[in-house]
Amino acid sequence: MRSYGSLHPTEQVPLPPDTVNTMLLAGGTAQAMDWPADTEIVRLTGLTTAGAQFNFMVNLFSTAAAIPSSGSTSSTSGSTGVSHPVLGEATFQIPGGSTGFSVIGHTGSSGYVYAQCWQKGG
Repeated sequence: MRSYGSLHPTEQVPLPPDTVNTMLLAGGTAQAMDWPADTEIVRLTGLTTAGAQFNFMVNLFSTAAAIPSSGSTSSTSGSTGVSHPVLGEATFQIPGGSTGFSVIGHTGSSGYVYAQCWQKGG
């Protein structure tokens, strides 16, 4: 077992987020939000209105979050970024140059997406 002093500040030591944003998604409708100032890490968590796991897609660069319309989708990089699937919860480092993000739920489903944001340490 490692001593406490050798742990990275975010490993196994619960640090409350600096900001928490909540979005209510209606199925198939994307919502976008700017990152709070100096955000470096975000944990996105999806819950249905009944409290069950809510799966959604996130685009860490723009308002272009989308649900694939076929059995597969191609990923492209650039100013619109890529939509990533989130199965209940995921943690991301904010990509350089990103000023905001967007999320979208599958058609016919609705739920909450919580964005817990941690700022850069100073």
